[in-house]
Amino acid sequence: MIVALISAYREGALLDSCVDSAMRRGIDAVCVFEGPVGPDTNAEPYSSHNALRRDGVWTYAGGWKSDAAKRTAMLEWAQKHAAINAKTDDPSLWILWLDGDELLLWGEYLIDHVRRAEQESTGVGGFAIRLVELDGSVAKCHGKIVRGDLIARYVESSYQVELHGGMVIALPNEPICGPGGTPAAWGDREIVLEDLAELRPPVAGEPHLLHRTMLRDPSRGVERLHEAEKGFYS
Repeated sequence: MIVALISAYREGALLDSCVDSAMRRGIDAVCVFEGPVGPDTNAEPYSSHNALRRDGVWTYAGGWKSDAAKRTAMLEWAQKHAAINAKTDDPSLWILWLDGDELLLWGEYLIDHVRRAEQESTGVGGFAIRLVELDGSVAKCHGKIVRGDLIARYVESSYQVELHGGMVIALPNEPICGPGGTPAAWGDREIVLEDLAELRPPVAGEPHLLHRTMLRDPSRGVERLHEAEKGFYS
């Protein structure tokens, strides 16, 4: 089963297009958790989530003490949903994480990558996916597509999780392209021709995410918690 979990708060029309992008072949359910984290937890959630009540979309509104608490609640919802609605005895639960200002592009082919990843063994059973900013810079995100049945909880935002066995691992965003899609510097190492296959924007037909920060309401221009935490796990 593949579930798309969308974390949102006052995203406006961006949330509608985010949800639309997640409703693709192979994705079994889409769930939106609408509401603030941190000291603003008593604020009224944005009302646009009411317009998203349609087949295949679940919505929940509330407030959470931290981004990790919100994502843990979303994870637990997905685990319960999978336990009730799984059509086979396969216990695997794949989670695609989206923020309300992101889009999943070429998402109809995501299931092909999931099936390939199921033949491999990785830390949380997931794989990295590219996230493109509107200035053309690109990061490889290691926490956007994961096996939700292997994770017990989120420890710090979206970048650190605890597995059921108690192991805590980091799921960082790794910069691979600068503005304009130019290859990012890789520490002190000289970039050679073979590196360019890795340090590149997504190609046509490759599922990836588009981050639309510059299209958000200007009043939401404050730094988000998980953005502040990016450097913690790099």
